[in-house]
Amino acid sequence: MSTHIPNLFHYAQSELSQDAFISWLMAWAHPDHSENGSALNECGTHLLREFFSKWGHDMGSIKDLVMYTQFHNMDILCLVETADGGKYGVIIEDKTGTKDHSDQLKRYVDILKDKKPDYAPVPIYFKTGNENRSETKGSDHKFKTFYRDEFLNILNQYKDRVPNEIFLDYCAHMQGQENITNSYSTLPVCDWSWFAIQGFYEKLRTSLADTEVSKSWWKYIPNQTGGFLGFITPDRVFAQWGGGTLYVQIEGNASYDSTRFKMCVKYYDEKKPRIPSWKKSDLIEAINARLSLAVMPDLALRKPGRFGSGVSMTIGLVCDNEQVLSLPRQDDGMVEMEKTKQLLVELMRVIDEICSQSNCS
Repeated sequence: MSTHIPNLFHYAQSELSQDAFISWLMAWAHPDHSENGSALNECGTHLLREFFSKWGHDMGSIKDLVMYTQFHNMDILCLVETADGGKYGVIIEDKTGTKDHSDQLKRYVDILKDKKPDYAPVPIYFKTGNENRSETKGSDHKFKTFYRDEFLNILNQYKDRVPNEIFLDYCAHMQGQENITNSYSTLPVCDWSWFAIQGFYEKLRTSLADTEVSKSWWKYIPNQTGGFLGFITPDRVFAQWGGGTLYVQIEGNASYDSTRFKMCVKYYDEKKPRIPSWKKSDLIEAINARLSLAVMPDLALRKPGRFGSGVSMTIGLVCDNEQVLSLPRQDDGMVEMEKTKQLLVELMRVIDEICSQSNCS
């Protein structure tokens, strides 16, 4: 029988529920609440200051504050008047597990300028779910992104001073999401959840920042068997081959009984050309010849069960001593981050070398 204390936000997991909490917390920043709820007032004010700071603004003291939800479909709009006469409209596009769509972020800024022309926009893309930070949409539309770990850093400074069950439940809920995302560093690979894979991919992406594959990225990739989380390297000018491009991909999937990974070399060409099997086999042989001379001579590519014919197809499965390679692991089953990085860098280096030759142009 479970002994966990029920948490409101385990049941209220929609973006609307989070909108309500964020709006509630920001409403406490009104100066009228500086006495009757000082810690909540300080926390709400701290949050607003962080939003302003994202844009290089010093908010100063708040004179007045009005909250709106769903103002012309905006998740949250906070109109702030400061003691020095400034007027600002803090627009929050709140996302948990989804991304923005249809240029909605830019559209909300335009709506504020039209409906509230006296208020300078302070647009924030508020993201508490896991997302590949290299492709976060907020910055594309002149929004500043505010992540879960940044929010937690603020909340945790006040939770010991706020005797409010709603506040404490939300803090515990957010911390739980953060913990499970970071559990890749404390659990063996076989016990990882979907969120742990996301956490590992994001850590791997940032750890590759000083390498040749510094613009790697990850995302959910759907397929007929339910899809998987793919780590794609690199997001730069891919190695050119056969009219398309070659890259390395890690495919991870967490099911109820196990977590599985495989590493493969992929080919992408939006024209979906028919490349003869012999040419793909020749490429595998060329890569294997290079790998035998590289720092990881036990690695080799193995032809998949069948070659696909879509926009993206698997050229070969990466094998270690003839076994399809999962993630490098220690004896206790924990992931070896450094070896994983080394594998990706070395594989792409070999592919780049091969594709620079005239017979692969």
